Amino acid sequence: MSATTYVPATPEMVWALLRENAAQLEKLRERQEDAAREFRERQEERTREFDREMRESRERQEKFDREMRESRERQEKDAREFREYQKETARQMKETRKEFGHFKNRFGELVEELLSPSMKKRFKAIGYHFTKVSSRIEIGESPVLAEIDVLLENQEYSMAVEVKSYPNIDDVNAHVERLQVLRKYADEHGDRHKFLGAVAGAVMADNVRKYAMKTGFFVLEQSGETVRLAKTPADFKPRVW
Repeated sequence: MSATTYVPATPEMVWALLRENAAQLEKLRERQEDAAREFRERQEERTREFDREMRESRERQEKFDREMRESRERQEKDAREFREYQKETARQMKETRKEFGHFKNRFGELVEELLSPSMKKRFKAIGYHFTKVSSRIEIGESPVLAEIDVLLENQEYSMAVEVKSYPNIDDVNAHVERLQVLRKYADEHGDRHKFLGAVAGAVMADNVRKYAMKTGFFVLEQSGETVRLAKTPADFKPRVW
C-alpha cells in the first residue's frame, strides 16, 4: 500500500476554489431569483385572472340585479296600468248599463207607442181579435222569471212578442224558453189562456224568419213606420203553449 502524497495548497489554489464556489453561489442565486420571479409572475397572473373573474362576476351580478329591478318596475307599472284599466272598464260598464237601461226603457215605450197598435191590427186580419195590448211585462217577482216586450190578450189567447233590432236563431230559442216559463207560471196561478208566440224585428234574415216559423212563431217585420206579418208557408201551424 503506497502512502498518499500531500501537496500543500498554494494561494492560487485557494483563490481558484473560492472563485469556483462564488460562481456556483451566483448561479444558485440566479436560479433562485428566476424561480422567485416566475412564482411572482404566476401569482400576479393568477391574481389578475381572479380579479378579472371577480369583476366579471360583479358585472354579471349587477346586470342581473339591474334586469331584475327593471323587471319589477315593469311588473309594477303593468299592475298599476291594469288596475287603472279595470277601474276605467268598471266605470264604463256602469255607464253602459245605465245608458242601456235608459235605452231599454225608451225602446219599450217606442214599441208600445208605435208597434203595438199595428200588431193588434195585423193579428186581427188573420182572426185573432186581441182586446188588450201591454208592453214591458215582467213575469214573477223576486226574482223576475221572464220579460215580455209586447203581450196581446183576449179571453182565449195571449200572444207574447219578442222585439229585436236584428233577431237571430238564439233569440228565437230564448223566446221558446220564455213561453215555457210563461206557461208554467200561468198554470201555477190558475191562468188558462192559450199562449202563442211571435218574433218582431227591424231587419229579419231569411234563415231566422224560416226558423222562427218552423218553431211555430209568427214573424213581424218592419214596414216603414209600422209592422207587417211575414207571409207564412201553407203548412204553417202556430205553436200553442
